[in-house]
Amino acid sequence: MVVVDHGNSLETSYAHLSDFLVDVDDFVVKGQPVGLAGSTGRATTNHLHFEIREGNRPFDPELLFDFENGIIRSEVQNAYNLTELHNTLKPSGYSVNEPVPESYIVKNGDSLWKISRKFRTPLKTLYLLNGLSENSVLQTGMVLKIY
Repeated sequence: MVVVDHGNSLETSYAHLSDFLVDVDDFVVKGQPVGLAGSTGRATTNHLHFEIREGNRPFDPELLFDFENGIIRSEVQNAYNLTELHNTLKPSGYSVNEPVPESYIVKNGDSLWKISRKFRTPLKTLYLLNGLSENSVLQTGMVLKIY
């Protein structure tokens, strides 16, 4: 994995690389390739695991990038930090995703993992907001706070 330190507690990580194009402590510039996508571990196809962290807290890369249109979101320039940007954009569903409700009513067949993925909310956040643990059992009709 290659981790790029952007300063101000902001890091981007690139994993599942078949080759590294930089060394530890190298200075990189915008647009410079840092590695080649690969298929490490149990992966069956070449792909890239891309992650953004601020203060060691992970954020969905789609928060910053509009992948559908290949651009950085305009809201990024006005945000003080990623938490603020997340709180601004999450309720609107970013660009191509459905808006995220403040709460969700559990349906038959739901799991915390499925709900976490659907609404781009980390499991840990769902646990904390709802007083749950990884051993909690969801009940149909239960109301969960999402953010």
